[in-house]
Amino acid sequence: MVTAEEQTMTNVLTAKSTRTIVLVNVDGTQQVIKQTVRFQRSKVPAADGKATYSQWVVQPDSPKE
Repeated sequence: MVTAEEQTMTNVLTAKSTRTIVLVNVDGTQQVIKQTVRFQRSKVPAADGKATYSQWVVQPDSPKE
């Protein structure tokens, strides 16, 4: 059984994605750039034991480029 207090509690779920960009200059040298973006969403338990989830959003302190 889920209490009313437990229903209002949320769990924050996080995920991250990293991309690697390799720039090749005209002289043949390379520059490697790694960018990591962190996402989060909330899980809210329901009275019937199931859960609902919010949309994935970029975490405020994560790079947005």
